[in-house]
Parts: sequence; C-alpha cells; structure tokens
Amino acid sequence: MQIHLDDEQLLCLQVCLQNAPTPYHLSKKKIVQSIVDMVGKPPTIEVERTPIPHYDLSKYNESKPEQQS
Repeated sequence: MQIHLDDEQLLCLQVCLQNAPTPYHLSKKKIVQSIVDMVGKPPTIEVERTPIPHYDLSKYNESKPEQQS
C-alpha cells in the first residue's frame, strides 16, 4: 500500500503521532512506533526565546500603617 502525502500533510501526520495519546492496547503492540518509523519524526524548530522582563516592584511592598478599630 502506498499513500502519497504532500509536505504539509506529512508534517501534520508526524506532529499528530508525537502529540496524541496512544491507547494502551495499541502502545503494547508498538503500532504507533511502526508508523513513526515509516513517516519519521517531525523536524525540530529552534526559535529564539522571548526574554523575561524584570520589574522593580519593591515600591509596592512598603509596610502600611495598621488601622486601629
């Protein structure tokens, strides 16, 4: 059996195989792994991480006088 997929369809299949949970009875038979061996794993995409901003919030941490009731 041959299935012809374009690049976008193949990428979709690869990502779905990596992210979808596998029912126990299928994972025991290694069916998903055999499909991954045929179609391959999705490419790893390296992106630059967004820097985490640091804010000085110390001015909001001043102790306030207690109110007497």
